[in-house]
Amino acid sequence: MDRIVFQDVGPQVPQKTVQAAQPVAHRAVFTLAKMALEAGSLDSLYFLLVNDTRILVEFDNCFLVTHMGGHTNFVAATNQTSLNKKSEAYREITKLGRELKSLTKPIAPGTEQDILGIADPDFPDSAREALGHYLHFSGCNRLCYIPLMHEGEAMGHLVMEFFSEGMPDRIAFEHLIAISPVFGAALAQRWVLHKRPELATMTSTKPLEQKGLMSSKKARYALAAAVAAILLFLLLFVVPVTFSVGGEADIIPRDKHLAFCKMEGLIEKVFVKEGQEVKEGQVLASLDPKDLDYRIKNAQTQFDINTEEMVILRSSAEEDVSKLAESRLAELKRQSAWLELSYYQWQKQFIEIKAPVDGVVVTKDVESLIGKKFTPGEPFCEVVLPSELWVQVEVPEDRVCYVKPGQDMWVYLNNEPLKGYKLKVAEIAPASEAVERLGNIYRVKAPFPDAEAFAKVGLKGVGKIETRDANLWFIITTRILKHWNKLMLYF
Repeated sequence: MDRIVFQDVGPQVPQKTVQAAQPVAHRAVFTLAKMALEAGSLDSLYFLLVNDTRILVEFDNCFLVTHMGGHTNFVAATNQTSLNKKSEAYREITKLGRELKSLTKPIAPGTEQDILGIADPDFPDSAREALGHYLHFSGCNRLCYIPLMHEGEAMGHLVMEFFSEGMPDRIAFEHLIAISPVFGAALAQRWVLHKRPELATMTSTKPLEQKGLMSSKKARYALAAAVAAILLFLLLFVVPVTFSVGGEADIIPRDKHLAFCKMEGLIEKVFVKEGQEVKEGQVLASLDPKDLDYRIKNAQTQFDINTEEMVILRSSAEEDVSKLAESRLAELKRQSAWLELSYYQWQKQFIEIKAPVDGVVVTKDVESLIGKKFTPGEPFCEVVLPSELWVQVEVPEDRVCYVKPGQDMWVYLNNEPLKGYKLKVAEIAPASEAVERLGNIYRVKAPFPDAEAFAKVGLKGVGKIETRDANLWFIITTRILKHWNKLMLYF
């Protein structure tokens, strides 16, 4: 291969030293050629060209520019696993590579003065200026390039930088130039196989029978892929599936039965606790009677005084007629005291707070209410009927439109996740509620008449409502579009 050399070729090496070094250089050349031809991938070949070639030429930095496919690309550099395409160095090397594309002669390592002094008709001024500009940009002392030729065209260029003052070994550089066509051929082959992997079978050493077997396998794979595509189409668009909606479920009482406090007072005693079964009319708690007893006693005393006063005034009315009118006034006071006494005595029946129905107390820590002051009409505790249990499912707002009364609901309680209970939707809340973690939900309720003995209020699970038959494509696209619409709110 013709090459451009400079007058400064370094110090002369003794002949004996050259002869002693040649076997080592030859082994390195053969090793590099073997490694290049056996490179398993295009990236492995790139790595070899910019790193392993240092066993011949001790450069400081090396990069590879390729020209295949009609494009010039900076593809690899020494000790760099990936290239930063936004960096200034990437732009400068790519610009230099475009100028080197038409150059087929290598140049020996030279300084800026050497490059500017090249007098070769095949070396254009634009390339000379580009090399000089890159020398200034990189800050290296010497620069050289080697075209990787294949069938008369440069597949790429290896560009090497030297920052030391001395001249690199001339013999090693000539060995690298001699092996460059092998690199060019390997680069061309690997690039073609990278673009068209199926061409690798063209050079296979397997018998034709095995190739036919591979073709039949490919045909079977293609048939299997076609069958899978048809099945997928049928599954997505033809086969009906049940469109189920649902959410978290829990057991609730059908109605809330509250035991109210019917008069003002302090709780003195509590006779029940959470989870205890009670009968209708059973005393749950009692108020402190001291205040009411005091009022009754005071009203009784006032009634007795008014009675005595009325009797005395009537007995003295024969002597003084005016006493008769006073006795009438005392009688009215006596009647007022009697009404007040009767009211207090009637209130005494409400000292005890009683259960409104047969059921179970579900109020938490009800026994801790001792000493609390209640007002008339304030609920003391809640009693539920075990035989009137319902299931409540929290359905997201975007799916409640598919739910209607009478649809089947399957409930799986957490204590028996494999057993489902089939219920019927009875009620749908008219308005949504904001629930932490779940967002806006609608409460859908169904009676639970055949509840097991272990079923208790507050037991959690999962509820699924079978709304209608639909295809998988509808279900998938509906959910994707819902999230897409939410995402578009931010644009």
